[in-house]
Amino acid sequence: MKNYFLLEVGVEELPSRFVESTLTQIKENLEKSLKENRVEFENIEKYGTPRRLTFVINNICDKQSDLEEELKGPSKKISVDADGNFTKPALGFMKSKGLDEANVYFKQVGKDEYLFGTLKQEGQATSEVLKEIVPAAIKGVTFPKAMRWGGKNMRFARPIRWMVALLNDEVLPINLEGIVASNITRGHRFLGRNQIEVFSIEDYFKQLSKNSVVLDQNVRKEAIKAQAEEVAKSLGGEVEIEDDLLEEITYLVEYPTAFYGEFSADYVKLPKEVVTTPMKEHQRNFPVSKDGKLLPYFIAVRNGDKNGIETVKAGNEKVLEARLADALFFYDEDIKKPLESFVENLKTVVFQAKLGTVYDKTLRIEKLASDIINNLDEKEALNDNVPIIRKEMGNLLKVLIALKQPERILEVGTAVGYSSILMSENMPENCHITTIENYDKRIPVAKNNFIRAGVIDKITLIEGDAADVLKTLDGPYDFIFMDAAKGQYINYFPDIMRILKKGGLLISDNVLQEGEIVQSKYGVTRRNRTIHERMREYVYMLTHSDEVVTSVVPIGDGITLSVKK
Repeated sequence: MKNYFLLEVGVEELPSRFVESTLTQIKENLEKSLKENRVEFENIEKYGTPRRLTFVINNICDKQSDLEEELKGPSKKISVDADGNFTKPALGFMKSKGLDEANVYFKQVGKDEYLFGTLKQEGQATSEVLKEIVPAAIKGVTFPKAMRWGGKNMRFARPIRWMVALLNDEVLPINLEGIVASNITRGHRFLGRNQIEVFSIEDYFKQLSKNSVVLDQNVRKEAIKAQAEEVAKSLGGEVEIEDDLLEEITYLVEYPTAFYGEFSADYVKLPKEVVTTPMKEHQRNFPVSKDGKLLPYFIAVRNGDKNGIETVKAGNEKVLEARLADALFFYDEDIKKPLESFVENLKTVVFQAKLGTVYDKTLRIEKLASDIINNLDEKEALNDNVPIIRKEMGNLLKVLIALKQPERILEVGTAVGYSSILMSENMPENCHITTIENYDKRIPVAKNNFIRAGVIDKITLIEGDAADVLKTLDGPYDFIFMDAAKGQYINYFPDIMRILKKGGLLISDNVLQEGEIVQSKYGVTRRNRTIHERMREYVYMLTHSDEVVTSVVPIGDGITLSVKK
């Protein structure tokens, strides 16, 4: 049989944000200490719930490997006096290393001789090593906030109440500040027994399962996800699961049971974020939606079974109702006045000492946005091999947006965000831009430009291949600007037509290929023939399509303006 070591650290409920980091830190501390102490092992498994941190060291050896180490001391000149006796430096070296005069010797190193000794140490039993390193591994965990309890000299996020330590099937009485490990664990706080004796690792897992503890965090996570999806399906919708929230809930429960709650449909008219923020951040609930629209339901996860679930449901609904009622009140109050009416109030709000008010900050951001647009000129972009629209195209976009007054704009090809920022500065107040970019080196540049320009709330950047992203969009969009991989325009077109509103405008940039499109394919370089052929096909399709009315405009590098019939 392979050796194993089982360690369970039982605690008062840890904050969920601490569990994963604590598991990782203790595991790393154990791995480091075992290697430093010459104890071989296969791997360390870690499991965590809010009440327990469990580690299984697999295939651990019986004892440390023996140590035989050659130690170098001072030079012979320093080690021996004129009478041939060892000096204080030599004697100090031997004492510090546990050596005596009988097992030291001189050895030539380079031009000089040095005092050497060989340290031999028989390896200890693994059990003795574990008694030393386990307490140190637990004490070595750092927390943003820690506490002392019971007069103990250690700090931990929450008080440690018990420990289980089994080396194979034998109890290893590790002492942690007076907390002595045993083979007694505890089940679920409400559904399990308070005292459970375990006799092996198999028995440990079996007993926890019988006492309503799903120890493996990955199993709990998948169970929560599957249950939430099943509940949402029964409501005729889909659950919106964010990874961070899912992990947080995973470490809040030992036995998860998902259920749904309801709230008034009046709150659905609020902006989605206003409803989902208290739902997710305060209540740890999952929103439910259908076709991207919020439904008047939420999904919560209980740390327990279905017994009395209606009472739990009512409690969650009551708390969320109060939060949403507040949100609705303040939202209604806020929309009574236009945003511009609040600008004057910014003069009374100090941003930072010596930097003026929030109003002053707003003016600086406005100027900065203008500077960004002005600095991202064509010459600079060409020098950096960054494609942006030409100035004449930018002016045309301003005119078209002023005429069209769109509510939803889609841009295919963000690049560094030049055209998105330009459009955001000229679009109506209620308009929003969705832009798509696939090149990973341009994405952070674009995001940074959006932040610097102060338009991050007006623009949503979707990362990915436009061919894939377009299939996921629902629309409708009344203004679509394509400035991406020109050879793919014709492949994008079916999805563009699907999400373009009737009467909506499609602008396709760079369609004339610097005039090459009117030439025979044999008149262009071989490397450009494929794109030349595709653009001719795309322009022909637009000008002969029954779905759109198209005009080719020889501005910049050539554009097409297409209106959906």
